[in-house]
Amino acid sequence: MGTQYVFDFLRYGRRLTDDNIPQRLTRRLTTMYALAAGFTAANLSYNQPILNILADDFDVSLTQIGNVPAMAQAGNAIGLLMILPLADYFPRRGFTLTLMALTTVFW
Repeated sequence: MGTQYVFDFLRYGRRLTDDNIPQRLTRRLTTMYALAAGFTAANLSYNQPILNILADDFDVSLTQIGNVPAMAQAGNAIGLLMILPLADYFPRRGFTLTLMALTTVFW
């Protein structure tokens, strides 16, 4: 029985790994995950030191511009709670490529 894909149009080539065999978590992969998590967390905080400058540039109050980091953190939380669990349901490659395509379209 062949591999079933949820998003058949994203299937290409042959599978490089067997999903039934767990992959080793190497030091290099752990470092990559740690850097990705660190950059993601830092990205949510980059705008906070310049909120007063942004408020002046966009001619809004500090209360209104304070919604910018709040909405960024809320969007991150929604992604973690709603989108991340879907990765356990769909095939990883197709799901990742679909999310990347949607991000490109809606960017």
